[in-house]
Amino acid sequence: MRSMVFLAAALAVSACATPPARYDAFAEAMRGYAGGTTREAERVQLLQPPPMVDTPAAAPRQPRNRRQRRALVAAVPAVSSGLPDCQQAASLTPAGRERCGLTERMALTALANRHTQALAHYASAMSTLATRFDPTPALPLLETSRAEVLELGDQLDARLSVPFAMREPFQAIPAQVGLRPAFAAEMANHGWKIRQQLELQALALERLEANRGGQTDDAVQRLRRSLSHLRAAFDRITASDGEALPEIARARQALAG
Repeated sequence: MRSMVFLAAALAVSACATPPARYDAFAEAMRGYAGGTTREAERVQLLQPPPMVDTPAAAPRQPRNRRQRRALVAAVPAVSSGLPDCQQAASLTPAGRERCGLTERMALTALANRHTQALAHYASAMSTLATRFDPTPALPLLETSRAEVLELGDQLDARLSVPFAMREPFQAIPAQVGLRPAFAAEMANHGWKIRQQLELQALALERLEANRGGQTDDAVQRLRRSLSHLRAAFDRITASDGEALPEIARARQALAG
């Protein structure tokens, strides 16, 4: 009888040491962050690229025979679109460099936003997994969103081309989560991958911050501050204490400016 009482007390202490509030708060903060990336992606899509002003070229001399005409056609590329070749950075005009930078910014912002939406869906499923005794309802969304996060993360990684030496080293997550074995297993098996995805988000924001084209708006800066707190919260969310809640609150405050 005494052993049963001791077991019940131990379970109660473990439950108290794993407050559900922090998982729900983290999911809510991730949704707020995802809303911020959506607003930024929509704003960037409305930016207007600079006009491309071409200097009129001198009319070429007409070839005198058929052989010369064939050689000229082979030497000149197909009809130009009038847009700059962003792969040839050295040959770009200032307007061309600005247009290429904006094109890259639009593409990277859109991809980072899609990646963030998948992370927000994963955080919602993670919250259900961590706060319910029956994990079954959360499993389909968890697996789908995790796969989407990793797939989009691969695309983001390829676009960023960050050297391996600049990456954070692998670090396993201990996943001390009390009464929720399904959540503990998810974090032990895949938590390190999610940590990598949050790092990719940080690298994408860093690239976007450097590619603002001299603009003064601080939307990306707010997102970077918020994400830094979300990353810290994720690292602490599996420890059996409430240290994640202050970081989550700071993440939400950072979005507000």
